[in-house]
Amino acid sequence: MDEFWEILKSADRRNFTLIASSLGEGEEENDDGIISGHAYSVVSIHEFVTNENEQVRLLKLRNPWGHGEWTGDWSDESAKWTPELRKLVGSKVADDGFFFIPVQDYWEEYCMTSVCAEQDDKKYFHSQALHNFNENEEGEHQVFFKFTFALSVFQQGDRLGSYRLKNEY
Repeated sequence: MDEFWEILKSADRRNFTLIASSLGEGEEENDDGIISGHAYSVVSIHEFVTNENEQVRLLKLRNPWGHGEWTGDWSDESAKWTPELRKLVGSKVADDGFFFIPVQDYWEEYCMTSVCAEQDDKKYFHSQALHNFNENEEGEHQVFFKFTFALSVFQQGDRLGSYRLKNEY
């Protein structure tokens, strides 16, 4: 997981666009507030040490629906927040689609992280970190990360079929 965290930090420092895909399909909300089979924006990456000397690694995500958020540790209503920590990372209590999630929980709730970097009009780089949540023979989680040119289109079922018909020109 440390390698994955370093990849995220590096992409965030370079202002690359990060996108997260949650596990599952059907866009149902789970007990922790995450929508299954749904894409989220990764807004920023944060790392700090609390007054209790706990190292914390958080991702700030945004649900594009503008509502519906993670409800576990470090969520908007979490008792882990202090006023100082909220100010440090820009956390606020609001059902606005923005939320913070610990990297350990992110690892369990999301199956793919896409990293996109557009350096100029002629080049487009895209990479995906596919999370394998099963441990390998050495007891380590696996992260696959390749930096190649790709065009990805994800569509589940026909849920946008009727949307497109409503927006004819």
